[in-house]
Amino acid sequence: MLFISLHLAFVSILLVGAIAAPTDELTPDRVVVAKRATCTPATMGDDQLDDTPAIIAAIASCGSGGTIVIPTGTTYSHRTMLTFSGCVNCDFQLEGTLKASDDTTYWATASGIIYLNAIKGVRIRSLTGAGILDGNGQTSYDQWAASPTFARPTAIYINGGSDITITGFKVKNVPNAFFGQKGGVTNVNYASLTMIAASKSTNLPKNTDGFDIGESTYTTIKSVYVSNQDDCVAFKSGCNYVTVDGITCAGTNHGLSVGSLGKTNADWVKNVYVTGATSMYIHIFLCCIGISCRLPDLRFCIRAMNAFEFLE
Repeated sequence: MLFISLHLAFVSILLVGAIAAPTDELTPDRVVVAKRATCTPATMGDDQLDDTPAIIAAIASCGSGGTIVIPTGTTYSHRTMLTFSGCVNCDFQLEGTLKASDDTTYWATASGIIYLNAIKGVRIRSLTGAGILDGNGQTSYDQWAASPTFARPTAIYINGGSDITITGFKVKNVPNAFFGQKGGVTNVNYASLTMIAASKSTNLPKNTDGFDIGESTYTTIKSVYVSNQDDCVAFKSGCNYVTVDGITCAGTNHGLSVGSLGKTNADWVKNVYVTGATSMYIHIFLCCIGISCRLPDLRFCIRAMNAFEFLE
């Protein structure tokens, strides 16, 4: 009889539970996952007006772990430098077009068209592959030919920070370099990018380096196409642990370049690994002081160029 009573009591408990299920508030181990905030900045639809403040406001609102969307089929007028202040682990989805102005007077004062300063955690990407960053650089190409002294911005300039991923879109007609990084930034990943600088006049798109890799640690460049006039990838002093896996260096560019090094005794490039590169050129630039001239731990394995290593 004792066994029967206990069994009936257990069934009774189950029935009560089925009739009166506990509420969320009464279940201490239930986790409610917050939805990521999503912001889509408004565009004014006029290339003479600046949409950058609206994008900056969207980053400020949704930048803490949220998503900012530049929608497909929409062009945003980009007349001032876009900063990512307020972005911490944010997701910037570039599905439409960001088009910079051709105001060389303004851009001469800017570090980058997009400037990532000490940002910790950001993805700038296109999920559809339709996203475009248009540097609108023809005016710069023509002006540089007449007066090669004025400053021009890098398309995306990274200074410090960590955990930055840039993938899946097209960057075209930049006024200066495509990507630049320094300031000790760590963990930067570039992938699936198409980068083209082409002039409509006889004036070449001068100094349009693909990647200027300065003081930084752990950079990966994977599956990219670069057609430009200057270096495809430039490994500059202070870069450490750079992996390039699958790159096409086309156009009239200088290919893969290391240097210039030796301007001071502190100059160095370390742990550079390249594989799957298609390039006509490799340049090693040294500007030595006396007899002090070293390339510590520099290794290349370039399959498209008969697989060789350059050791210290």
